[in-house]
Amino acid sequence: MGRFGRRVLLVTGEVSGERHASRLVKELSLRLPGLEVDAVGGQMLKDEGARIICPYLHVSVTGLYEAFLKIPAVLRMERRIRAYMEEARPALFLPVDFPGLNLRLCKVARGLSIPVVYFIPPQVWAWGEGRVKRIRECVRRVISFLPFERDFFVSHGVDCIYVGHPYLHRLEPFYADRKSFLFSQGIEEGTIITFMPGSRKNEVIRHMPLLGPLLSILRPRIRDLRVVIPVAYGLDISLFERPLREMEDVFLLKGLNIDALKYCDLALLASGSASIEALSLCTPSIVIYRLSPLSFFFAKRMVKVGYISIPNLLAGREIFPEFVQRLDPSLIAEEIFFMLENGGRRAELLAVKEKFRVDIDPYKASAEAIIEVLEEHYGPLS
Repeated sequence: MGRFGRRVLLVTGEVSGERHASRLVKELSLRLPGLEVDAVGGQMLKDEGARIICPYLHVSVTGLYEAFLKIPAVLRMERRIRAYMEEARPALFLPVDFPGLNLRLCKVARGLSIPVVYFIPPQVWAWGEGRVKRIRECVRRVISFLPFERDFFVSHGVDCIYVGHPYLHRLEPFYADRKSFLFSQGIEEGTIITFMPGSRKNEVIRHMPLLGPLLSILRPRIRDLRVVIPVAYGLDISLFERPLREMEDVFLLKGLNIDALKYCDLALLASGSASIEALSLCTPSIVIYRLSPLSFFFAKRMVKVGYISIPNLLAGREIFPEFVQRLDPSLIAEEIFFMLENGGRRAELLAVKEKFRVDIDPYKASAEAIIEVLEEHYGPLS
């Protein structure tokens, strides 16, 4: 099939995907000296030596309607990447989630005889099952963090391996204990709630308005309440500052999301990677999520699973209470009171975490799985 050219194209479309991709690039670079990675990504990939051919933050949204509004920008990005693929002919295409663009690029790669390994596949098991055919036809291997996802793909004739979820393998806070963390951020001891409204701008805009009404219910009963909000990578802090102007004891942090989850009494999370981090840290949590009305209308008809958060899907039951679309501050407050008074199921969270924790580093296992595909395609790489 030819010689491995050491140039890889990686395409990611949001922050959590880039975080995983940057760790994968680090492992691949250790195993493949001279590897050149060209990427759709941001600073995290750049820090690992990738050459950024296109950023993604301007197209990173959630919801079908919101994604529809971004179609012109995504099509411009697609034309640019197609031209790159035809000219550079990378030796491997590594799509990372982002199915709206990546599934079309998989077809381009197939036409150019470029092997494709899908690292973190789209959640077609929850919606869009018709897309499995494209994956089966164009992708040599899928690398999954979720056991039920592996089972789904294998049942549809896709070569898929399960490497375990990195956050359930190892997740370490920066500070050694709660006291050190709170002192470093100028936060007095008290009842600490961590609020994580999302990693995309449109998620923050939808979820931040909940906080004011919620605090007005919580504060009369929780006098020592402190709220910590880690600002996700790539987000402008001004998105948070305006809604918080008249709120006391609310602290914005740049980064330190793991510490904020580890050392709080309870977390209120927009569904996503944060919920898996909370499970790994055994932090009692409530999951919230709101879409635009039009996106929710379509999502209700397309989504085929009973929960929106991965921890609940792993457990097969609701270990994190979920509030979807109707974010009633009174109902959420009652759940917060109940969980704070009853310990938040920490023992149950630990049992689920241990059931799905893996001993081998998932990034290392992923790198080995990719090299195996490359050797099948190109022969020995050394």
